[in-house]
Amino acid sequence: MKNDITDNYDGLIPAGTRPDTADAELQELWDVTREMHSGRNVVTEDETEAALHSVRGRLNLNTTFDEENTTQQIPSRHDSSAGDKGRGRILWTSLLLAASLATVYFVYALNFAMVHVSAPAGAQATYTLPDGSEATLNSATTLSYRPGFGSSHRDLHIAGEVYLDVVAGELPFRVSTPLSEITVTGTAFLVRAWPDEDIASVMVTKGSVRFGALSETGARVELEAGERSSVSRDNTVPRLPSAFSPDAELAWIQQRYSYSNYSVDAILRDLERRFDVTITIEETDILQDTLSTYYASGVPLETILQDICTVKGLEFSQTSNGYRIY
Repeated sequence: MKNDITDNYDGLIPAGTRPDTADAELQELWDVTREMHSGRNVVTEDETEAALHSVRGRLNLNTTFDEENTTQQIPSRHDSSAGDKGRGRILWTSLLLAASLATVYFVYALNFAMVHVSAPAGAQATYTLPDGSEATLNSATTLSYRPGFGSSHRDLHIAGEVYLDVVAGELPFRVSTPLSEITVTGTAFLVRAWPDEDIASVMVTKGSVRFGALSETGARVELEAGERSSVSRDNTVPRLPSAFSPDAELAWIQQRYSYSNYSVDAILRDLERRFDVTITIEETDILQDTLSTYYASGVPLETILQDICTVKGLEFSQTSNGYRIY
């Protein structure tokens, strides 16, 4: 049977080393150790450290009784490879997720991201669509379309007023507004659908179009060159085709101002967009009165306002951001 003290200190004294075979220095250390184990407080800590120091080289021990050093020199039992594998799995999962998100974004951008073309208030713009069709935008107007226009589709959305000269093509040319839809193959026409108004109109100058409310099952009318129609928010049935004056309705393209039986409200809104100002009117009871007037390019806004006020017996004055009619 092994000595109990020896068994308890096998981790300190190398195998095969026992008090009966140790030299004097080893015997001294063994005696000190036995005294400590027996619970008799017959040696000091300094004596123990001195005895250990004298034989440390012979025992080839790198361990001290310092808790900090002991902790540093004891090999860790933690399997670092498991942690590395876990971190590796997390890294690959993150990379795969990022790649998936990038793919989804690319597909979305390729198929659904809209291209927007705008003419700001106070200006106009001419734009050539990818299929070669020409679009002339009035002030404060935006047209939008998805990528692939001209190759996989010719679908256009308009908010405002745009004159379109559409080139012929195998793909149908479709225009949608907040209230209406127009389908053509090769033609020229004017679309008027201001976001702040409850009516959408189309006027054909060349070719023909199919026009109706923004509904797959709604009624449609066929319009030929020189004809117009409209739908409203309250009445989605297209009005019967009627004649119009292209010179008057397209005057804005040449920077002219032509209003034939326009309401005062419609005239003032058009002037706000084209001059990029705010016009307030206190006599709201005249807003639905109609007027007919014409001005050449370059006329000052004050001239138009003065004529309206003269006809209606009103005055106007300039404000910090526009004009006030009273």
